[in-house]
Amino acid sequence: MSTNRKEIIAQNFSANILTYETHAKIQNQVAQRLCDLVRVNDDPDHILEIGCGTGFLTEKLIQKFPNAHITAIDTSAKMVEHCQQKFKDLTITKMDGETLNFDQKFDLIVSNMTIQWFENLEDSINKIKEYLVPNGQLFYSTIGENNFQEWQETLEKLSLQNGLIEIPEYQDIIKEESLKENHSSAKEFLKFIRKIGAHHPREGYKKLTSSQLEKACAKFDQTHKGAISWHILYGHFQRH
Repeated sequence: MSTNRKEIIAQNFSANILTYETHAKIQNQVAQRLCDLVRVNDDPDHILEIGCGTGFLTEKLIQKFPNAHITAIDTSAKMVEHCQQKFKDLTITKMDGETLNFDQKFDLIVSNMTIQWFENLEDSINKIKEYLVPNGQLFYSTIGENNFQEWQETLEKLSLQNGLIEIPEYQDIIKEESLKENHSSAKEFLKFIRKIGAHHPREGYKKLTSSQLEKACAKFDQTHKGAISWHILYGHFQRH
């Protein structure tokens, strides 16, 4: 993923900050599920959140660990600014999760629906793990290969190219689930993706023509009636 591509993705999220919290219900739901999965023997003193967005998980971490010092980062300047206003007592910084730069280590690192945007997942996760103290833990949520399965199947049946981002092979997965979301139509679903800023396609994708898109939307509506599935993965690692 080029620097330019990363900047575009960050700009997409920044540009849609006003609609993100209203429409990103799945992200909020997954943030709660992720927070519930976090189990520690001792309350952490220092927590790092990678990809804080508008603060769905941040808020839940504050409630769960009220005495912890939480540092949150995001690549979107607008998201960072939003969280700085919302959580005035936290350290919130614009930073890329793939190129962490801290002079400290953390008892707990968490990331909600972010690492799917990483360029090199394995290398990046290994670097993140280096910022854990001994016995420190990493918990994350992300999307799996069957995300938006109904849309994927629709395009496949019509022999049309799929622009969804490629999903790498994840390690340390402890849970996966499918969460259903209903939209009035395929076009509303595609508008929804734009409203949460997650509409940048994978590299090398050739945009569908208007007629191809119309055909795909009609097929999707006929077969799936606006229902779409999120494939969610939850990962965990503990440093020894």
